[in-house]
Amino acid sequence: DPYREGIPKKKQSVRMEEVPRSWLIAGGVTLGSFCLYYWSTARRKRSQPLTPVQIGTVKSLHVYPIKSCKGIAVEKATTEALGFSWDRRCMIVNEKNMPVTQKIHSCLATIVTKMNFDTSELTLSAPDMDSVTVNLEQQRKIGKVTESPKTSNRGSWFDLGDEIAAWICSFTKKTGYRVVCLTEGSGRWLVPILGRGAGNTRTGFADLTPFLITTQSSLTELNVKVKQTQEQEKGGELTKIDMKCFRPNIVVSGTQAFEEDDWDIIKVGSCTLKCNLAAPRCVMTTIDQDTGFARYKKQLANAEPLKTLKKFRRNVGVGWVGYFSSVPEVPKSLAPVFGVGASLVPEEEAARNQIQVGDAVVLLKRKNGWFA
Repeated sequence: DPYREGIPKKKQSVRMEEVPRSWLIAGGVTLGSFCLYYWSTARRKRSQPLTPVQIGTVKSLHVYPIKSCKGIAVEKATTEALGFSWDRRCMIVNEKNMPVTQKIHSCLATIVTKMNFDTSELTLSAPDMDSVTVNLEQQRKIGKVTESPKTSNRGSWFDLGDEIAAWICSFTKKTGYRVVCLTEGSGRWLVPILGRGAGNTRTGFADLTPFLITTQSSLTELNVKVKQTQEQEKGGELTKIDMKCFRPNIVVSGTQAFEEDDWDIIKVGSCTLKCNLAAPRCVMTTIDQDTGFARYKKQLANAEPLKTLKKFRRNVGVGWVGYFSSVPEVPKSLAPVFGVGASLVPEEEAARNQIQVGDAVVLLKRKNGWFA
């Protein structure tokens, strides 16, 4: 064509059907072999037995006798199959026996709980309210026993009496609320949530696992990122996140930030814990645990720490659980995670060991594989 003289010819693209089939097969085998080698090597390195190594120390211990009320900082705590002794064994319920939590009344965060672990006496107090005391063991003998709703799946509980119920109703300015406590042998089985690997593990009124572990270094890193987020937006009140927002049982110091993502089995003092999953976090983390102020009610989309956590802590260890789970506590939207949920290894569930502030935290085993 004389009109196209001097114009470079368009380079013809190679069609897939023109590529020899043997080349495609060889390329696929090579790529597959490389991926398999990389995955198996990484898995083998991660699954190799570790020499037990101390990774931190117990900074603080916390027990929450009533779900959603203020916790108690203790120097030592006794472990049971359902968690620390008396931890989240009690709960406020409405007339339909459904849980009443800070998501409904953020002011529950201001209810101070005191527990005499020797006599099993629980005392509640709050601003502008007289205190009320109930003996849990005495009420266990006389309190009305009720089967928990199927949606709760926690067995049965007994009522703690009219006096404490009236106190809660007066505080919340609602009617029909009761305070209940789990009966012996009750609790929710974790197999539907964590799979058969959970064995016979149960939990009390805690959402997912008997123990919740957080690390001080991860909180420090989170606060750095929260500050960066707020500085980028150039406005608004600076928010410093307190560990109380996450309501942990065990706070560990001396670790690397978010090192807990890789823990599988750890020894805390004389207790051996299985780290079941990274803990998904909800709007309760946005409630000030000293004042009861709910940041999410004022600014849901920008409530900290969830806003910053969603940027870098989604799909970390719990993503597959959140996506496939049908339980409401694990949202399908892949909630951001902070801390790890743990349970006692089966052979120690009946041991009633103790964990104390200052105990060494020793890593016995790292997680294996992609979905461990």
